[in-house]
Parts: sequence; C-alpha cells; structure tokens
Amino acid sequence: MRAETSMTSWPTDWMVYTCYDGIVVKAQDMLSMPAQVASAILHYVQCGGSLLVLGSWNPPQQWSVVTDKLDIFDMHYVGFGVCAVTQRDDTSAWDSDRFKFLKEQVWSLSSSALMQKKSIADTNIWFPVVGSLTMPVRGLFVLVLFFAIVIGPVNLLLLSRKNMRIWILWTAPMLSIVASLASSFTPSTSRAGADTLEFSRHRSG
Repeated sequence: MRAETSMTSWPTDWMVYTCYDGIVVKAQDMLSMPAQVASAILHYVQCGGSLLVLGSWNPPQQWSVVTDKLDIFDMHYVGFGVCAVTQRDDTSAWDSDRFKFLKEQVWSLSSSALMQKKSIADTNIWFPVVGSLTMPVRGLFVLVLFFAIVIGPVNLLLLSRKNMRIWILWTAPMLSIVASLASSFTPSTSRAGADTLEFSRHRSG
C-alpha cells in the first residue's frame, strides 16, 4: 500500500502503524521526515514492527547492538521488531527471491510479533519472571496446619495459664494477620529488564 500523503502528514502515534506488516521508506525520506513521525516509526519497530530502508541510512546507535548481514540486507534487531537496510534501492532490479526473503524474514516476523498470543506458562518460559508457576501445595498445607495449631490450642493454653482468655479477641486476629503476611511471600522476580509506561505517548520503554 503506497502512501498518498506527504510525510509531514504521517501519523505521529506509533500505534497507527501496527495495522501494517511493515513500512518501506527511502533513506532520504528517513533523513528529511519530521522528528515526531520518525520517532513514531522507530517506536513502532521497537514494539514489534518492521522497517525497510532503501539507500544509505545509519540507524540509531542503540540499534547496532544486535545486527546481522543477510543477503543484501543489514538486519538490525530492535526490541521486538526488525529493521532492514539495503544499499540497493532499485527494487525493480530485485528478483523474486529478494521479495520472498523480505516476506519470510522481515514482514511475517513483525505481524506475528504484533498478533501472537501466548499462554501464561509460555510467556514465563520466554521471559522468566518466577522460577515456577506451580502452586506450592505442600508449603501452604504446612502453613495452614501450623496456623491452626498456634491460633487454637497453643493460643488458648497460654492465655489460660495467665488467666487472660479474653485476650483471644485480639490475639486471634493478630495471628491471622501474621499468617496472611507469611503466605503472601512470592518467589523473587526476574530483573532482566525494567519497563515503564508513558501514557502520554502511548508506549512503553
């Protein structure tokens, strides 16, 4: 789908571009487009989109961390997306294998990244947040059993020895709170990455 409007009127919200499998832009257009439009396109790539730049163009420095050379394309893997840059900007001279490569290695990847749905278990395997998603049944059973013994017989026995059984009205709730706090401990989370939301820009980073 060819854009019928000038780049000055292109959307400045990256989410508008998520309906496309990819964006194809000439290098001189990337250099001359408004800063807000360029920022939206770059954020679109970071969030799972794909960008093909025809001509000599240097991507942002942070995009050079993960790169690869495939055929005539310099591949830059950024966040969840990919940016392909090629010096051969005359697409009329490309054969069918070049377009097949773009479809399979660039555009299809971006569409799957934006549309995929993973289960909680699969997501935790791909980006481990906790060590295990299984319920700690044995630990909870021991905790409940210990709580029942302490709040009942032990609590009542100690208060009876001091002749202060009326205190059970506040010791029982206090022990319940302590047990609740003990059961709320969760496994340590992964610190492989940190994410913040910017609602004003409708993106995360």
